[in-house]
Amino acid sequence: MKAPWILNGMSRLAHEVRHPGFAPAIMVETIALSLVIDLCRHLQIPHKSDVETDQRMADWHLRRLQERIEAELAGPLSIVDLATECGVSSRHLARIFKNTVGKTLGSYIADARIARAKRELAQDGALIKVIAGNCGFQSVAAFSAAFRKATGLSPRAFRKDILYS
Repeated sequence: MKAPWILNGMSRLAHEVRHPGFAPAIMVETIALSLVIDLCRHLQIPHKSDVETDQRMADWHLRRLQERIEAELAGPLSIVDLATECGVSSRHLARIFKNTVGKTLGSYIADARIARAKRELAQDGALIKVIAGNCGFQSVAAFSAAFRKATGLSPRAFRKDILYS
């Protein structure tokens, strides 16, 4: 180890063990704790309280949340309501959802809306404005913009591509 403060700490610890002074147990513990902190800093090992733990949702909890999202896509989905149902804060839900799924809750909901829109567009005869409402969009324009951003095609072009190819 080349770090001078760690070498110094090790030297102090060895000296205290060989030549104990007043309150040797407390001094050894203090030096040892100081060395642990110095080593963590030197090796850049974050302290558990300094980083968010990689908490994940239980599988059953995730399935329940996904089912609720799918069932309520047509309406407004509130992260606060979803968090309340899970019994956690909205920030905690957002954090553990992202740790579990790999994307934010908002982007998951947006993707679920687009997936439902694709399924409904694949059925001939459903009006695009009805599909937009079924997928939770306030207007056909908002639906078209979100759909085009996600797929690169307008809803009408997507339907034409699916039904006639």
